[in-house]
Amino acid sequence: MTGRFAVIEGIDGTGKTTQQEMLVSHLKNAGRNAIAINSPSEWYRQQPDVADFINNGSRRLGANTLAALAAADRMLAGDKIIRPAIESGTDVVSARYTASALAYAKQRGAAMKFVRDVNSQVVRPSHGLLLKIDPDLALERITSRGIETTHEERIDYLAAIQDTMLEEWPSNFLIVDALLPKEEILGRMAWYMDKDEA
Repeated sequence: MTGRFAVIEGIDGTGKTTQQEMLVSHLKNAGRNAIAINSPSEWYRQQPDVADFINNGSRRLGANTLAALAAADRMLAGDKIIRPAIESGTDVVSARYTASALAYAKQRGAAMKFVRDVNSQVVRPSHGLLLKIDPDLALERITSRGIETTHEERIDYLAAIQDTMLEEWPSNFLIVDALLPKEEILGRMAWYMDKDEA
């Protein structure tokens, strides 16, 4: 049995992590092996210049460099985690992946042909869930956490990110209203993954 590679996408505040945790738990309860990963990983986030950009908006690295590092991070995850897992029959569920990568790279001013080219080398997901939300509500959710927002967590910015994600989203992947009950969202994703196994 080959494992499946599912990605859960959406702007900040859509509930990606909650759905990731619920889906992994559902898969395990159904008798499958399943693991959760995040994209980008801590390897990317802990690069000093990347951390400076994420936290403070520092532009010591160009937009293309940021995009290339993020793509390298996904390629590393593919080599070390994703391919070995799916080849051994384990499902992999990633919070964020290439839709986020393309959307953020575009907003940061990267050359999109370059970004598409470097991301053509990453493992392709077999299933995807995009959580759609009004950016105003997303920002309300973000600020309700009591954590200081970053320079990229603004309504206009989040709206542009979501628009690009919707444009880039494969037609055979799911788009679901993030405000639906979380159990209903999980049910839709589980049905969608299971029907492809039938």
